[in-house]
Amino acid sequence: MENLARQHHSKTTSSAVQQSGSFISPFEPVAVQRELGTYGKFLDLTPGLFSPPHPEFMVRLVTDAVSHQAYLRDALGGQFKNFENHVRGKHKASEITLKSIGSVSRLDVDLLRGLGGTAPDGPLLVNLLNIFQAIEALPASFAIGMHRTEIRCKCCGHNIVDDVAQWWTENGAGIRQSEFIFAERLLKALVMVCCLCYFPIFTSLSGANLVSELFEIADPKRHAIGNWLSMVQKSASAKSLVELHKFIFRESSPSDSEIAYGRLKKWASGQDVMPFEAAERVAKAGRLGDGWRPQLVKARSVAVIVDFVHSSLPDSGDDLQILARQIVLERIKKIDLNFGTIVRQHYLNRR
Repeated sequence: MENLARQHHSKTTSSAVQQSGSFISPFEPVAVQRELGTYGKFLDLTPGLFSPPHPEFMVRLVTDAVSHQAYLRDALGGQFKNFENHVRGKHKASEITLKSIGSVSRLDVDLLRGLGGTAPDGPLLVNLLNIFQAIEALPASFAIGMHRTEIRCKCCGHNIVDDVAQWWTENGAGIRQSEFIFAERLLKALVMVCCLCYFPIFTSLSGANLVSELFEIADPKRHAIGNWLSMVQKSASAKSLVELHKFIFRESSPSDSEIAYGRLKKWASGQDVMPFEAAERVAKAGRLGDGWRPQLVKARSVAVIVDFVHSSLPDSGDDLQILARQIVLERIKKIDLNFGTIVRQHYLNRR
C-alpha cells in the first residue's frame, strides 16, 4: 500500500500537493555521491541519480510512519480500509460507516462525506501531507525571507547576511550548488524553528543563546542521536549509557518490550533509527520532561542533514562523517548569527 518506489516522486504527486498547498515550494532535484546513512534514507535518494527528495520525508522525520498513508492507517485502525475506499471512490460509505470513522478520527462527518472520491489516485489525503510538509516549508520560507534583508558592511558595502554561495564555496568541501541549496534550506528551517520556540526571548535581545541546545545536539564528536542520549543521561544523573540503560530497565513495566543495551548503543551511533515509542520510554527513565519530543526531532533533523552532506561530499575517506558534522554545526552557528544580526539591525532601525 505504501509503495516507496520512485513513483512517489512523480509529477502527479507533486502537482497534487502544490494545488492544495501553494505555499509549499517543491524541492529541486539533487544527486548524492554515495549511499545515504540511516536517517538520510528518509530522503529516498539514489547515488548518481538526480531526483527531488521524497515528498513524504517529513512524515518519516517527525513520526515512526513511512508515509502519511501509513500514519492514517495507524490512526484509524480497523476503519482505515473503509476510509481509503471512500476517499478513493471505490464505494460510497454509509452514514453509519462515516460516523464510525468520525468517532475514531475525530473528524466531522460532513467533512468526511465531502472527501468521497476526491483522491482516486496519488496521495490519499493531500491536506494531511501538506501539514507534514509545512513543518519544514513555513519556517524555511520565513527564514529565507528574513535573509533577503540587506545589511551592508560599512567597509565594503557587501550584504553581510547574503552569504549562502560564498559560505558553502569556502566551507562546504566541494559540495555542489544543487546539494548545498537543499542543505541550506533544511538548516534555515531548523534554526528558525528553534528561534520561534523562544520568540519572546529572541526579540528581547537579551543575549541568550537561542539555539544552544541545537549546538549541543550537533556537536560533531558524536552522532546527533548519541548527543540527545547524552542529554538524557545528564538529566537522569547517569554516569554512562550503561547506567542509563539500567534506569530504563527499572522504569519498564511488565508489558513493555525489552530495550537491549546493544540496541541502545546502535541508536546512539546512528546505526539504527531510534523509534519515537522507544525514545519516549528512554526520556521517561531520564526524567527529561515533556520537551523530549522536540529535542529528538531536532536530533533526527541534524542526523538527516549530516547524512545528506556526508553523501554529497565529492571526496572519499574515513573522516568524511566528522567533516560533514563539522560543516553542519558551523553553518548552524552562522545562520543563527545572521538571524541575530537581522533582528538587531531591525530593532535598532525601529528605535
